[in-house]
Amino acid sequence: MGVYLCHGVSLVQSRPAGILARQHTALQGRQQELALLQACWTRVCHGQGQVVCLVGEAGIGKSRLAYACQQALGPVRWLTVQALSYGQAMPYHAVLPLLRTLLGVVDTATPAQQRQAIHTLQPYDASPGLHAWLHARTGGNPFFVEELVRTLQRRALLTVRGETYEIAPAARRTVPDTLQSLIQARLDQLPAAEKHLVQVAAVIGPDVPWPVLAALMEEPEDRLHRSLQSLQASAFLYATCFGPEPTYTFTHALLQEAAYGSLLPAQRRALHAQLVEVIVAVYPDRLAEQVERLAHHALRGEVWDKAVTYCQQAGTMAFDRAAFHEAVVYFEQALQALASLPEARDTMVRAIEFRLALVLLLTTMGENGRCLTLLGEAEALAMTLDDRARLGWVLAEIVVVRRLIADHAGAIAVSQQALALAEVLGGQPLVAHCQRGLGTLYARIGRVEEARTALGTAVALYRTMAMTFWLPQTEAVLAQMEARHV
Repeated sequence: MGVYLCHGVSLVQSRPAGILARQHTALQGRQQELALLQACWTRVCHGQGQVVCLVGEAGIGKSRLAYACQQALGPVRWLTVQALSYGQAMPYHAVLPLLRTLLGVVDTATPAQQRQAIHTLQPYDASPGLHAWLHARTGGNPFFVEELVRTLQRRALLTVRGETYEIAPAARRTVPDTLQSLIQARLDQLPAAEKHLVQVAAVIGPDVPWPVLAALMEEPEDRLHRSLQSLQASAFLYATCFGPEPTYTFTHALLQEAAYGSLLPAQRRALHAQLVEVIVAVYPDRLAEQVERLAHHALRGEVWDKAVTYCQQAGTMAFDRAAFHEAVVYFEQALQALASLPEARDTMVRAIEFRLALVLLLTTMGENGRCLTLLGEAEALAMTLDDRARLGWVLAEIVVVRRLIADHAGAIAVSQQALALAEVLGGQPLVAHCQRGLGTLYARIGRVEEARTALGTAVALYRTMAMTFWLPQTEAVLAQMEARHV
């Protein structure tokens, strides 16, 4: 019979850990994996949570690599959980040991001891008086309640009586009355560097990509990371995308609005203008993805020439994906920016083109009144420029809209005007469109011979020019009319 002598209680918590602790051979061939784990740890130290999954066949060295990483990182608190195959059907099998470790509860703790340990995490409730005061101040708005409690905690205005929190008498005199004042007070209490960072982030937008923020701040990365960690700890920002280029988001839209509003208009304008240059520099190969953001910042920064270009591009992209309402907004913004540029022939030509693009969108949305207003403005611009070609296209669009609102007489009059102009100019596509529009109008009001002549002329022109989009449509209108008047 073997006899053993116990020297003490080992700190090793599992058999694999005990085996690894006794190994003295150096880890071989895992430098790349170990470097990856250490890089992840560096990001964790900068406030970026990481998840690493080690996958491999039994005996390949997963536990050995994890142990080597643990040894390399030095004095760090490790929380270890071991999940066993036979515990799959046991509720919270992997979670319970972790909770016991966090709470400092041994396996043999009684239920009363376990409840006491949990109680230490959230020891007190709010008193009825504190509840009533919070509700009266906030109207039950959850975000206002959260901000108010955070302010009370920061100013040490919560006192403990028995097992409940009470509000200190001074709080009734010193705590701001409105949510906006409360948020502004929090902003004003930030260190200057952190307040500036929040303000810059507010200009960037609800989502704040790290590369853009770093380029705009022009500060050492370690200092910027420390400021971001502090702002996350104080619940201004939180990370929504991790990795080498994380993205941060404001915890509430009101925080962003308050930070944005705390800047002077000239400061906001300068930052928006600077952001246009920064985004182009940071994403030189991905500008198509950034067009909407560039349009926004160019408008707010009053960089009018670039605002015109980016708003036009954003409007075209929205149209291509059938987002007509968004496209209307962007083309209207392009017109707004264009109006701020010096008046020149080029800007007036673009103003006509943007209005025609808007008409194309608005007719699909049934906003014919706005279409006629825009076309009237485009007609005046074309006449000022003495640009008869564009005037002809504007008149052709007016015909379409007047036909949609059943103003047949007005549509025929404008059609005849547009046709006469097109024939003088000698532009066959415009002549064909005018003949098609005029023929369609004649067919609707029963002027069959005139309709047959106009539509037949349009069909012949479309066939000559191989305009296969309009040709079958015009042939169909002509065939329908002939069928009705057989």
